[in-house]
Amino acid sequence: MSNAPRFTITSDILNLVAGISEQVGRLNASALSLSPQLRKQNRIKTITGTLAIEGNTLTEEQVTAILEGRRVLGSVQENAPVNAPVNAPVNVVGLKTPDAILLLIQDNPRLTRQQIASTLQKDVRTIGRVITQLQQAGNLKRIGSDKAGHWEVNPTWQLSAKRMQTHE
Repeated sequence: MSNAPRFTITSDILNLVAGISEQVGRLNASALSLSPQLRKQNRIKTITGTLAIEGNTLTEEQVTAILEGRRVLGSVQENAPVNAPVNAPVNVVGLKTPDAILLLIQDNPRLTRQQIASTLQKDVRTIGRVITQLQQAGNLKRIGSDKAGHWEVNPTWQLSAKRMQTHE
């Protein structure tokens, strides 16, 4: 028994192998073009999951509609987080911690103590103490639960003119 191949490699065979390789490459490339749709679906699922954790009841279809710019029936509080910019800049440089907290909360009432601490580069316990003082003074109120609720700044509170001048 010999180890010689039963066929000889000809230019026709090489052309056929090259054609097959080309077709396989096209199939692989066409599978890559489906990726943006998959990313969009994953983004919608991620947003829906995040909103559910926050106690929001929007469905995937509603989140899709909001991202596409269509109107969706629901409360303002439910629809706002979908399009809200994350970590929108608020200038708190030079402000005392209580004023900085109130400004941040006015801009985003759903901030957590940890997010405020991170933004102000303070310890979360410090933020907790200041928030307690602001609540006792009547300048800040928690509406709803810790998980699904939000902060409400007393409408009579305003950054004083003296503090505004040093702030700007």
